[in-house]
Amino acid sequence: MAKILSVSIMAHISRQEYFKYLTDKLGDIPFAIDRGNKINIWQNCKDAWRLNDGKSDWHLVLQDDSIIPDNFIEMAEQVLSRLKKEYVVSFYAGEKLRPAIEINKEKGLPYVIDRRLHNENAICIRRERVEEMINFCDRRSATDDRKINIWSRSKGLSVYYPIPSIVQHRIIPSVYRALHREYLKDSPRQAVWYIEEKDCGCNEEFECEKHQKERQEANDFWLDVITN
Repeated sequence: MAKILSVSIMAHISRQEYFKYLTDKLGDIPFAIDRGNKINIWQNCKDAWRLNDGKSDWHLVLQDDSIIPDNFIEMAEQVLSRLKKEYVVSFYAGEKLRPAIEINKEKGLPYVIDRRLHNENAICIRRERVEEMINFCDRRSATDDRKINIWSRSKGLSVYYPIPSIVQHRIIPSVYRALHREYLKDSPRQAVWYIEEKDCGCNEEFECEKHQKERQEANDFWLDVITN
């Protein structure tokens, strides 16, 4: 039986305190680590993409500040196995998609489809597309997510955002924004609707009533999707 998904981590050495969290959740997965020795951000990004296992149908690159549920791989593979056509898949959906998320949530739709890739985290593409994508992006000077966005649009691939998101960002400053785009370093990067809101980082030992309700709603929504 073919393996559906392989995962790698795009990481920076300053975030090494979070590496164990990810290996505890995902097992023995490969890391592309920028120790200050990479030519640029894209070099580390494509290093992470090239850590695919060569056998899976899809490959996913997570950022080192990702928060994920315990059964992340299973949930991601459920999404991928439902797809009726090829997409770029993003397991994280941020503020730019809030209006579309609210509309589709009201309709009971477990996804948003958009022409654009709006973030650099939790991007997933067909594994056989990886080298093609890298070769295309090597010739572009944009940021990582914009390079991949330009590539996907050139191939006529829309972006599929499952909702609720199954990836969240930690509430910590962006390493790369702080280093390369100082004015953006403190801008918020949070999923609009995350399946386990208790892990949002505001308080890991106390789940407030609001988050209890939102988490239960998200889990109920997800369960309804995969059982129907």
